[in-house]
Amino acid sequence: MNAAEKELVQTLLKKAETDLLNAAILRDSTQGNPEGIGFHVQQAVEKSLKAILVFYVIDYPRTHSIAGLAQLVNDNNIHLPAAFLDSNRYTSYARDLRYDVRRDWP
Repeated sequence: MNAAEKELVQTLLKKAETDLLNAAILRDSTQGNPEGIGFHVQQAVEKSLKAILVFYVIDYPRTHSIAGLAQLVNDNNIHLPAAFLDSNRYTSYARDLRYDVRRDWP
């Protein structure tokens, strides 16, 4: 891994940490809503998976699909905790809020 990749890993993980913090703030707020919380959780998982892929120097497609990113990690024999695999349910929050669509996409 080169210096630029190392910096990208650190940036992705820092942003994932911020997304988790934002999700917790919304969860604990009277103004929070499930869509906003779900969006930030999805973003944290997506960025974490992308950080793993960058760390192992594995190219990945532009996608918000947690299942697709997790599969790519798995295909490269990198063990993920079960919690990552269960987090695919949050993929729709990124797609629906970002693109204002409601469909069952992978």
